[in-house]
Parts: sequence; structure tokens; C-alpha cells
Amino acid sequence: MPAVALVALALAAAPARAQEPPPEAQQWADRIRRDYPHYQDITFQFLPSAPAGPPCPGPGLRPPPAGAPGVDAAYRARLIADPDGVAAACGALNFRSWMLRADLTPGDQRIFSPGWLRVVELPTGVSGPDRVAAMVRDGAVASKAFHAVAPAGRFLVDLHLPCAASGVTTYDVADLVVGLRASPDSYDVSAVAVSPCGRTWFSLEEADDLVKRAQEPREYWGLDFPEARDRARQRGGARQAD
Repeated sequence: MPAVALVALALAAAPARAQEPPPEAQQWADRIRRDYPHYQDITFQFLPSAPAGPPCPGPGLRPPPAGAPGVDAAYRARLIADPDGVAAACGALNFRSWMLRADLTPGDQRIFSPGWLRVVELPTGVSGPDRVAAMVRDGAVASKAFHAVAPAGRFLVDLHLPCAASGVTTYDVADLVVGLRASPDSYDVSAVAVSPCGRTWFSLEEADDLVKRAQEPREYWGLDFPEARDRARQRGGARQAD
């Protein structure tokens, strides 16, 4: 399988300051292409430098409802009492990095969700698990679609999925965890920041629980899960081998 060509994407994205993507970005592109053979099309975009921190609470942001799923009571109290302090703590998580985005187009949206992945490199000395936990603790704002952030060594991987595909997001986030753990670097993914559709805050979820939920049998769109996904993955792997 040929390597994904990222240099041209870098030139197209930022002609005034184009530079060759670092080897790590190329490796991630090749890994995503290898791990998602069951998708009909994967389109990559690379930026040499981009804001990589999470969106933070701004003026007028309403605190999450008391007792809402995944809401930390201490964070909610801080947001009400000191919204500027919460915004400052979240803002301290911001940094710049090269960014790789992969847009995923499945052949059958009943089985796999369309969406996109974003990979960024953390600043030197910053732990991926610590940064993900800090995003939850300090109130990073999630998109209103399904949004998950997983640590992968010195990288963060964001997964964005549309709400129209909410029936399969459980499986898609589990695939991300399994793929990172099975990668050549054997990333130790123990927890993932997750924000389901319609929410704007993250909760920290155990990665093992996410994988376990995706193994529970269920019917969706008249298909048996997770068997339907397993069969589609096998077909995709066979096409990739050819």
C-alpha cells in the first residue's frame, strides 16, 4: 500500500509558509489508512501550524444542568462562582501544533459513521492522559456533535461524528481505542474524554468500558451488531490486501 502523500496537501493548505510534514504526521496518515480499510474514501488535510487547544467557556455559556450525565459538581460550582477563572484555566491548555485531519467516508452509513479524525502533537513534557483529564476538569467545550478525545503517547486524537449517526458512535469510538492499542506503538489508552451528541461538555470514560459496550449484541437498521461491522471490516481488509 503506497504511503499517503501529505506534502502537496501542506503546500495547498499554506503556500506562504509550506513545509514538508514531519515524519510523525506521515506515519499517522499511513496508520489511519491502514486501520480504516473498510471506509470508501479517506481524505487528508495537513497544516504545519494550527491552534490545537480545546475551545473554552466564553461569555454567556450556561453551566451544565445540575445532575446532568458526566457533569462534575465541583466544576459546575466553579463555573457559576468564577467563570473568568474557569476560562483562564481552560485557556492555559491551548497550544499550537501541526495538525493532520482525516475525513472518513464509509460505503454504508448504516454500519460506519461518516466523520473526521484530528491528530496533533502535544508540547514537550506534556502527558496525553493528563491533558485529556485536564480538558474534562477545566471545562473544555465540546462540539455539539459526538466528540471524543483520546491520548496516544505524545499525541491527541479527536474523533468527530455527526448526530445523525448516533446509533453507531458507540462502535466508532471503541474502534478508535482498539486501533490505538493495537498500533505499533501500543498506546496505553485507559480513559477517553467523551461528549455525546447535543452536549457541550466532556466526561472522562474508561476505555475498557467503551470497548465492552461495543461488544454487546444489538440490532440497528435491521442489522446485527457488532457482526455487521466485523464482516465489513474483513471485506475492507481483503480489498486492501489486493
